[in-house]
Amino acid sequence: YYSIAAVVVMPMCISLLNRAKSYKRFLIIGCISAIAGGILVGQSRGGIIGMVILGFLYWLNSKKKIRGIALSLLLCGIAAAFVPANFWDRLSKNTVSESTDLSGDDLSNKRRVELPRAGFLMYKANPIFGVGPGNYKENSAVHNPILWDLQGPGVAHNTFLEVLGETGTVGMILFIGILLGLIRTLNKVMNSHSGNINI
Repeated sequence: YYSIAAVVVMPMCISLLNRAKSYKRFLIIGCISAIAGGILVGQSRGGIIGMVILGFLYWLNSKKKIRGIALSLLLCGIAAAFVPANFWDRLSKNTVSESTDLSGDDLSNKRRVELPRAGFLMYKANPIFGVGPGNYKENSAVHNPILWDLQGPGVAHNTFLEVLGETGTVGMILFIGILLGLIRTLNKVMNSHSGNINI
């Protein structure tokens, strides 16, 4: 969860960086570097993909695209020099075995497929109200027994599936309503400041 939460924080850091002056810029650059370093050391594939997409979107909206490419290449070079030795091996292992006698990255990949599947099975068994808030983990192996052979119950690593499994159709409608309300409020704030907000 750290990596995805860290990726979500990075746009706020970049927005603050665009407005900061003098020594505060160095402080914010240090924070961004620490956050990115944490994602790389954690070797979260989802976090790294999120960071790459975030960088691309930032570059796309940047007025200084050539400088952005040069800075990105420099940062990638620095990151490549400091990542753990097994980092590239972990990124390249993205196949899912049919076996349940697994270990290491193969076990992790298989769990990442079977845990979300448990969410769909929970929803199928309890489509209206789900299995109850906070009950995803303990119900995951009940609804998808193969998880008992893969280190037992766990969470889906997907907020939408967890909401769907735990709260069913009713909860998912409320959750999507909250998200749409947040987007609407954000648009109002941005429009009321007539383009003076850097996000």
